[in-house]
Amino acid sequence: MSTSLKIIIPLVVLTIGALVTGALGYILFSRKSGDTEVVFARTEVGTPVGDKITKEIGLAGGTLATTDGRFTLTVPKDALTDIVAFSIQPVTNKFAGGLGISYQLGPAEKTFINPLEISVRYDDHDLEGTFPEALSLAYQDDKGAWHMQKEVDLDKDKKTITIATTHFSIWSLDFTLKVSPLKATVRVGEKVSLSLTHCDENPISSAVDKLIDLSDRLINGESHPCKPGWWPNDRWQLVGEGEIAAARPMIVYTAPGKKPSPNIATVVFYDPDFMVRVERPCTKSDNNIGLYKKNSTGIWIHKCYDRVPSPQSVKSVITILDRGYKATGQDGPTSYSGVVCSLEKPFTITANNTLVPHPLKFVPSSGTAGTLSYSATWKVLTMAGSGTYTVEGADTDKPRILAQTKSTLTGMGHSSSGGGPAHIDLTPLDTDECSKKP
Repeated sequence: MSTSLKIIIPLVVLTIGALVTGALGYILFSRKSGDTEVVFARTEVGTPVGDKITKEIGLAGGTLATTDGRFTLTVPKDALTDIVAFSIQPVTNKFAGGLGISYQLGPAEKTFINPLEISVRYDDHDLEGTFPEALSLAYQDDKGAWHMQKEVDLDKDKKTITIATTHFSIWSLDFTLKVSPLKATVRVGEKVSLSLTHCDENPISSAVDKLIDLSDRLINGESHPCKPGWWPNDRWQLVGEGEIAAARPMIVYTAPGKKPSPNIATVVFYDPDFMVRVERPCTKSDNNIGLYKKNSTGIWIHKCYDRVPSPQSVKSVITILDRGYKATGQDGPTSYSGVVCSLEKPFTITANNTLVPHPLKFVPSSGTAGTLSYSATWKVLTMAGSGTYTVEGADTDKPRILAQTKSTLTGMGHSSSGGGPAHIDLTPLDTDECSKKP
């Protein structure tokens, strides 16, 4: 991905001038050798948000972890030559692509000859809108710039991201690719905009996009901002009913005019240029490229990898609802009225009878069933009841609520009980009455 960037940008530089050339040289050559990092804009330093934990570790090695087990420092045996007081301080995360809080490692001024391991455990919340292979770690240098690591060890069984380091700083778990929103709910005919944030070089950006990005770097000091990027339509796929269309830098989903069954649409993004590392056994030939190194305990073998296209994709799941229903119907002297915006969320329908209007409160257990309750007072009389209900024809234009209720009427020292069915017709609304309701 970085190769195409370095080929295109110098062509752009020729049209801008020598000033840009100098600045660009700083941007390109500020990376580490081997292109193992992506450097991001400077930010302020985070502030402490928890207690600092400390531990002295010496030649025997050891570990220091946060109380929740999310962040762990591992010191291998014989990695140190003396006893060091290590510390971990949770701080607010200022990195644009950061996930959760950051961690300040200490002692910050010390460097190490032999690498130590930093490991962060991710959870389902961290994976919202992304996937494990798109996670990484980033550190903040003494000037405030963030350095996202391109080479990390992923353990999907332990749900950890691990990296070796010889210096301490503020470290953060981060993502390189993420779709937003992860989930959305729209009504028939409505639209929702989806964005794809890429915290890395966009390998298919146009020359104009790269020129704009270069301008941002020079003016704002940003190297690679985490922001929504444009991707061709062929990278997006719609599973379900509706339509998707580009509206740079967004992709817009438009729901069908009628609620489909099932009423779920999934917008999937797949980038065949997004490469991930797959571990493989090291061979003798790997020795020629320096993967074998010696430390104080003998031969130290690095892990060996192949780079392959990611099998993963990111997706947004969209639930499509009707515009809502008008509730009507009658059972003997009782009539029904109201508006139901969703059969999957609690709703209320008013029952009108000879005593007093009273609300029927429905609590769905699904989109087609649930429970209801009601109560009302008229002078010295009190009526209360409950029951269950089902929805017939939920996927048609004429759904109907069928309820079975039991009620008790009390007052003047007496009470009586009874029960019976309720039949409530639902007619789709022709207006957007529910558009501003949850």
